[in-house]
Order: sequence, then C-alpha cells, then structure tokens
Amino acid sequence: MLTILTLLAIALAPPAPAVTPTSTPDFVTVLQRNFAAWDKDRNNMLTPAEIDAALSDPKLAGDDAAAAATVKCVARDNLFRVRRIDVATINDDLRLGRPENRSPVFNDEWFAPKWQAAFEIVRKRSPAVSPPGALASPNVETLKLDSCGSATFVAVLGGLARQRPDAAQAMIVPGRGDSFQVVTPLWSQAIASVTEGQAAACSTTGNEWARAIECGVDALTRERFPQATYNGKIMDFNGRFACAQQYILYLCGKQSTITPFRRPNGTRTKDGEQLGLLGNPEGLASTALQILSQAMTKKKVAVATTEWFSILGADATGPNRREALPPNINAFGCCAIVGLDSRAKTITLWDPSGGAFAPSGPASIANGYPMSDGIWTMPLKDFAQVFNGFVVEGDNRGTIPGQSRGKR
Repeated sequence: MLTILTLLAIALAPPAPAVTPTSTPDFVTVLQRNFAAWDKDRNNMLTPAEIDAALSDPKLAGDDAAAAATVKCVARDNLFRVRRIDVATINDDLRLGRPENRSPVFNDEWFAPKWQAAFEIVRKRSPAVSPPGALASPNVETLKLDSCGSATFVAVLGGLARQRPDAAQAMIVPGRGDSFQVVTPLWSQAIASVTEGQAAACSTTGNEWARAIECGVDALTRERFPQATYNGKIMDFNGRFACAQQYILYLCGKQSTITPFRRPNGTRTKDGEQLGLLGNPEGLASTALQILSQAMTKKKVAVATTEWFSILGADATGPNRREALPPNINAFGCCAIVGLDSRAKTITLWDPSGGAFAPSGPASIANGYPMSDGIWTMPLKDFAQVFNGFVVEGDNRGTIPGQSRGKR
C-alpha cells in the first residue's frame, strides 16, 4: 500500500514544461538572499503578511518571485505542515522529507513540505496574467489544476463554470489598463494589476479567467482574514469539508451542507487517522442519490473529497477494510460533481487535475474508471466507499465577515 508520503510526492510531481530552464537553483539559497528584505519586522521569520507584501512588489521577478510564490502555494489550504518560515526550519523540513528519515509510524512529520519540488513547479509558471479583456470568458476545457495548487478552489470554481456558465462569466469585469474587478454575489474586489509573484502563486496556469478570480480571492482573504503566523496545522478529515464550504461561500455566495460517508473514531494507528463508514454502501449511495438529484436539477455546485484510501463496506469476506484508492483518483483531492444518472445509479465527477485513464480490467474500485479530460463515471455505491463525502451549495445566502460594517 502506498504511504501518505509517497502519495504527496506524486501529487507534487512537476509537469513537463514547454521550455525547460537550463538549471534549477536551490530554493533555500533563493529564500536566504531575499530573507532580510522580506522580514520587515526583523523577527527572523517570515509571516503570511510579509510573504503577501513580497508578492505584491511589481519589481520582484524570476526566481525571487517564484520563491515567495512557493511559500504561498505550499501553505495554502494547510495540506502541508508549515511551521515557520526561516532557513533552519525549511532545511529541517527538507531533511524530514528524505525517505531515510521518515518515521514508520504516522505523525505530522509525514506532511513536511517538499520545498524544492514545489519551487521547481512554481518557477515554470507563466509570469503574468493576460490583459483583462481576455479574462471575461471561462473555458472549462482549459481549466486545470497546476501541481502545487488548491484542488478545492479549482474544483469549486470548475463546478460553478460547468453548472452556471453565465454566472461564472459575470465574475470578471475588465477595467482600464491592467485593472479588473472580481464580482461575486457577496463581495467584489478591484485589482489594479497582477504582479509576477501573484501570478506565480495561482493554482492554474491553463485558464486566465481562473487565475484572475484566484487573485481576487487572495486579496479578499488578506483583507478580511489576516493570518498572523504560520501555525503548523494540517488539514484533517473535517478540514477538507470546511475548506470546500469556504470556497463555495466565496464564489457562490451561499451556505452549504456536508454529507459525510465516514467519521473519525478518534484514534490513530501507525497508518494514520482511523475512519469508519457511517452505514452500508447501498444506504449511503441512496442518501447521495436523493440529495444530489435535487442539487443537479437546481444547477448547484457540489464537490467531493478524498483521503488516501478507500473503505470497502463489510461483506461476506469480513468487516469494513481499507484499500487503495482507484488508480485514476488522487489522494487528498477534491473533485466537482458534474452529473448524476438516477436510473443507472451512477455519478459523474471532474478531477481538476485533468488527465486520461483506461483501466486494465473491468471498471471498479480496484481497477479504476475510464477517464477523459479528468471526467469519469462510477457507481454511487463505489462513490460512497472511495470518497469522504460531499459538500453541496445550498439555497440560503451566506455572509462574509466585514459585511456588517458596510463592505460588499
């Protein structure tokens, strides 16, 4: 069985670049040469606000911009344990990430950031967002998660673009020069221009519309949810649902509901947090069918999250048991639910990482499911055993802190 460390390494594998740089500098070296300039309060560590300030500098370019963007990307959504940003801590993270130093027993060190691998990905990204006039139309065919991006953000945004393309198109309002405005049901954010560093910190490089919206979301987050320090927290089972709810609120303006298939039992073993199914797969599939039928009819955004394993329901061979995820489904991922067949009792999902897959045998949890452009269909019974559960956009309008003070 694959370990979490192996799966995270696969998730960060850099894509084949169009142009390969002649050499890749050391991330720590680049960070060190910028450290004094970025550490404004001279406390010998970099804070989220200091990284954002560096990314906002229009003069920051090349590997220096990529280094600041790497910190932003790795810390986003708490997928990795970002304890503190200083040279000593990052060197310790790199040490912990080496296979010979990995503990055989599950612990937070398994989630040490892979700084160099992330840096190599980020520095290959496009250095700028296109002129605002080119941002108005979402194109779901080119919307794709870049390695080291936020799968949850791209899944929610892609789900919106597929379910309600007119609403998605209206989210970008071009301005004069390099300016534009991001407009959602709950908030709007004016963007004067996007720096090279801010562009490099985006989760997708294949779709300029998506990159522009993410710049708006980042600006909103900096303004209303300032983070004082990196806290070393790691997104857990419940945190994956909460993250999806947050992006649904930001992008759709609505509250949302969680339908879990699993629950933590409060214990950890050497393989990690222990989770159990909340019922038999047939019953969970029936619940999903009822809820998602209404959601798809109303063109609601819905996403589902994964851990790093499936949980197969009890059968004649024994009780619930862990098995590997289907080979076409990513660990610690988030996929948009884009279709449902009530008669066949199947569900269609979109993985923002894209890709194609052909199973070596009949479609199943063990063999995987035929995939094209990141889209595949699977039985609802299998869905309930592979995914943690799902989050569905509701009908009730949400609120974002700050609106009570007159802010849109």
